[in-house]
Amino acid sequence: MFAPGSAADASRVDAGVAALSARGFEPVVKGDTSSSFKRTDRGFGSASAAERANSFHELLDDDSVDAILTVRGGYGTAQVLPLIDFNRVSQSGKLLVGYSDVTGLMLNIVARCGIPAVHGAFVAGEFADANAQADESVESLLSLLQGEDIPRSYPARAVVAGEASGMLLAGNLSMLQTLLGTPWDVMYDGAILVIEDVNEAPYRIHRMLLQLAAAGKLENLAGLVFGDFSTCRSLTTPDMDWVINDIVLNYRGSSQYPVLADFPSGHTGRNVALPLGCRAVIRDGALHLVESPVG
Repeated sequence: MFAPGSAADASRVDAGVAALSARGFEPVVKGDTSSSFKRTDRGFGSASAAERANSFHELLDDDSVDAILTVRGGYGTAQVLPLIDFNRVSQSGKLLVGYSDVTGLMLNIVARCGIPAVHGAFVAGEFADANAQADESVESLLSLLQGEDIPRSYPARAVVAGEASGMLLAGNLSMLQTLLGTPWDVMYDGAILVIEDVNEAPYRIHRMLLQLAAAGKLENLAGLVFGDFSTCRSLTTPDMDWVINDIVLNYRGSSQYPVLADFPSGHTGRNVALPLGCRAVIRDGALHLVESPVG
């Protein structure tokens, strides 16, 4: 495991490592994931960009490591992207696990290397928490990494009914917007896209979605899934339901693909593991995972 973006609270890293160990795993930590927590001497990251990239490369090259978990997101993974040796990623074939700020790195591994990644629990996040929803998120991830429970299905709220099949992509909406116009942007055409965000006012969510629409990102999807938009609300402006309905009605072009909302993926509550780069299906108001990232 490593911290590609921000540093984490040492106590939460310890709790996450202990949770992994209690389940019979032997965690390997690269880099100091906590020393710069709430400090500014290393900027926003847990270490320099070069040190964070090197930690990732060391995990790729370590034969004792089967999958690479991230400690947390925060901010800073964008600094690491230009330093990643994607040939080494391809040669290792290892799954990277994370979400939020790690979105860009995961999507580029899928796009550039043809290797799945997993949108799922953080070590200093869900692994460190002691509650039923966090435990469910962790078990969802571990069973996926061990090749269990495929197929699996997750019901959601059908905004636009219908059926679709396509490669599954998922990520934090702010990070998807950040990738636009950069060498790290990826294609969504033909994909089922799951998006989530946290602590953003509805008008900001709307603005980000408008930018994706203007960039042509919403026209050729197979399906769109709105995950958890935690604390994305306002007392004086339209709410998230209005945002979703407006985007669906007015900014998908002529596309008629199905749309789901209130899906259990994001920063709070259940954060079910999603195998990016693997085939999924929307049917009967649910997202069905039908392809394993393992084996």
